[in-house]
Amino acid sequence: MACFLKKQNLMEGTNIKDEVIARLNEVVVTDDVEEKLRTIVRKCIKEKKDITQECDKCFPIYVCIIKAVNEERKCMQEENVRTEEEETGEPNKKK
Repeated sequence: MACFLKKQNLMEGTNIKDEVIARLNEVVVTDDVEEKLRTIVRKCIKEKKDITQECDKCFPIYVCIIKAVNEERKCMQEENVRTEEEETGEPNKKK
């Protein structure tokens, strides 16, 4: 993945350019989701900035992003269940 980013001129050395975040944001639909994604991507890039091998850098960032997005999705689903239970007054049995 890093080699792909390098060929697309999205990396300088082992640093990923801000354009990557901008391109990821282009596929996001809502402002709320966009801001969450931006935060996740920045956090993951910052966490992995010490990796010095270009071709080894992007996969850990990708894994970090996927994990964080899945955690966010799980939290959103749990919030939806709580909201539904509050609105109906009945426990959701799909848990």
